[in-house]
Amino acid sequence: MTNLARLLLPAMLSAVLLLPVFDFLDSAAEALPVGERPAYLSYVPPASRRPAPVLLVLHGHGDRGAVFSAPLLARAQAEGWVLAAPTFEYGDWRNPTQVAREDTLLVQQLRDLIRRLPQETGIRVEPRVLLYGFSRGAQLAHRFALVYPELVRGVAILSAGTYTLPLESMRLEEGAIALDWPYGCADFAARFGHRLNRDQLQAVPFLVGVGELDSNSADLPRQWDRFVGRTRVERASAFAGALAKLGVPTRLVVFPREGHAAAGLARATVLDFLARILYLDDEPNPLYDRVLQV
Repeated sequence: MTNLARLLLPAMLSAVLLLPVFDFLDSAAEALPVGERPAYLSYVPPASRRPAPVLLVLHGHGDRGAVFSAPLLARAQAEGWVLAAPTFEYGDWRNPTQVAREDTLLVQQLRDLIRRLPQETGIRVEPRVLLYGFSRGAQLAHRFALVYPELVRGVAILSAGTYTLPLESMRLEEGAIALDWPYGCADFAARFGHRLNRDQLQAVPFLVGVGELDSNSADLPRQWDRFVGRTRVERASAFAGALAKLGVPTRLVVFPREGHAAAGLARATVLDFLARILYLDDEPNPLYDRVLQV
């Protein structure tokens, strides 16, 4: 092989692997309406003796999977990860009724996407995925982990606007109230056929991140205020605290002088957090203390 070929071959392989390889995904990776099978762009590493880890990336409102995942490609190539980035046309994320209906469908679409990955990528993959979501994608990512923790190896979420608490009820001034989806998990059995599995959730490390300046309460729907607070910073803290109380390994990070963004330090922190999870043994979370870390 010539020196020029040695230099060009990695780039040529990357270009080939980034081409759409699934029959339902065209070159534009068009979004599909909620309720239909999601299009997704993927990077597939060369097959190896061990199953490849999967990083499932969920974009925010108005974004696209291909665009949001582009800055993650180099890390996926270096680590040997499958990178899967679906594109969704999210609805009104401020309307709890819309969110409840939409995310019930979306978490099941993601479940099916994960189960089909071995067939569609043509390589062996880890059955439990790494999840990374930003903004509206962070909302979907953590909800998926609550519903299907057995399919998740680790979660990193940034700047979610609303949260589903891992609780079936909460005591407020007027007394204890049931927390149904999308506020909590009280109706999981009726909605998904099973209750929240706390034991399985305790095996899933979470990174909950938010920018210090991402604190404009006017950006958020008010229906979640009494459960998780009025700003993204307050809500991230409330959600991380609820996870930690259940014994879920949780890390809360407030990024100094950062607003509503998923770049720079925040993105690097997410990728390092997820990469470290892969170096753990199968024993539950020796790297993470089961306490809230700020």
